[in-house]
Amino acid sequence: MGTGVEGSNCEHSQLAPRRSVPDRRVRKWGTAFASLGAFLLALNLFGFWMAPVGNQPIGLVQVPGYEFRRLTPQQARSAFKDLKIKSSVLSQRDRAARLHQLISDSFLHTDRFELRVADNWLQWAAGVLYRPAWDPQDGDVLWRRGGGLCHQAAALYVSKARELGLQARLVGLRGHVVAEVLTELGWNVVDPDMKVYWDRPLEDFGSRLSQKEIEAVIASVGHGPLAARHFAQIYASAEDNHRIEFPSAPRRYAAERIAGWLKWIIPVTLVLVPLNASRKHRRLGDGRR
Repeated sequence: MGTGVEGSNCEHSQLAPRRSVPDRRVRKWGTAFASLGAFLLALNLFGFWMAPVGNQPIGLVQVPGYEFRRLTPQQARSAFKDLKIKSSVLSQRDRAARLHQLISDSFLHTDRFELRVADNWLQWAAGVLYRPAWDPQDGDVLWRRGGGLCHQAAALYVSKARELGLQARLVGLRGHVVAEVLTELGWNVVDPDMKVYWDRPLEDFGSRLSQKEIEAVIASVGHGPLAARHFAQIYASAEDNHRIEFPSAPRRYAAERIAGWLKWIIPVTLVLVPLNASRKHRRLGDGRR
C-alpha cells in the first residue's frame, strides 16, 4: 500500500511540470496580447487629446488668409452640437451659414493633410500598403485634426451639413474643391477652405458673377491679391466645373467608417480575452486541487 502511494506521488510530481509548460506559454502570450491591446487603447485616447495640425506655409510662402484659426476644433465641434439641437428652429440658410462659419474658423489650410497614426492606427496601417487610405473622408476625423486641403474642408462641410438635415455635395473647380448646399434660396456654393459663403449657385460663376467681382469677394475675407486673382480665375472658368458625389471614394469611405469601430473593438478584445482565459484557467486549477 505504502509503495503504491509513493509511486502515485512520484508520478504526479513528474507530470505536473509538463502541464505547467503550456500554461506558462499561454500566460506569456496572453500578457503580450493584453499589453498590445492596452497600448492601442492608449493610442486611441491620445488621438482624442492630441493637438490639431498646425499651419504650414504652402511651399515656402505663407498665404494671407490662412494664418490662424479663431476657434479650436474642440470648441467648434462643441458649438456644432448646440447647432444640431437648435437646427429644427433655424432656416436652412442659417444652418448652412453657421456651419460654414464654424468650419472656416477652426479648420486650417495646410499641406499636412495625411492621417496620423493616433487618428486611426488601423487605417494608418492600411495606408502603409495603400497610400490613399491616409487621405481621410470622415467628418469627425477631419474636424478633430483641424486642418487639411480644400477637398477635405469641403468633405467636412458636406458630411456635417447632412447631419443638419441639409442636402449637400462636392464641386470640382479645376483643381480646387468646394461644397454646394441646398437651402430655401436654392443651391449655394460654400468654400470653407477659402472662407467664403456664396449665396449663389455654381452656374452664376463666370456668367452673372464676373471674374473681377469674384476676386473682390475673395480679397475681402483676407486673401492677398495674387491668391484672389488665381482663385477668381478658377471660379470663373465654368466650362470645367463639375459636381462630385460624396463620398468621392465610397468603398474607401466605408472601410474608413469600419476602421473607426475596429480601432476600439480590436484592442478591447486583446485585453479582455486573455483576462477571461486566465480566470477560467484559475478556476480549473482550483477544481483540480
